Amino acid sequence: MIVGGIGTFVQLAFYNLLRLRLGLSLSQNLAIEMAVISNFLLNNLWTFKDNKFSLKDLKKLIIGFVKFNLTSLGSIVIQNLVLLFGVKLLGRSFLIENALVIIGILIGLIWNYLMYTKVVWKTPKKS
Repeated sequence: MIVGGIGTFVQLAFYNLLRLRLGLSLSQNLAIEMAVISNFLLNNLWTFKDNKFSLKDLKKLIIGFVKFNLTSLGSIVIQNLVLLFGVKLLGRSFLIENALVIIGILIGLIWNYLMYTKVVWKTPKKS
């Protein structure tokens, strides 16, 4: 939960820095990618430290990061749909957009947890 909370903070901070200068989708997706990077680093160093990717094996680290990004796509789609449809229904304002971003994050959290534990940092089967 701590990693997710930090990722949420990172995403909201970047979204709010960008939302008035860039389009809605671009701001959202850049903010999500910053949170994805933050979450990958923190998950690798802390949450999944027993199965972590090491700098000693740069190839595995890069493959792990790519897997992490690809498995995050489901959550990214969910978050974008929540934000875009929500804004279409409710309009644009600081409070509405931030509430929609948080709702999208919470719904996407379920997807992310399943993908990270089953795909990215899956525990090897013991023989």
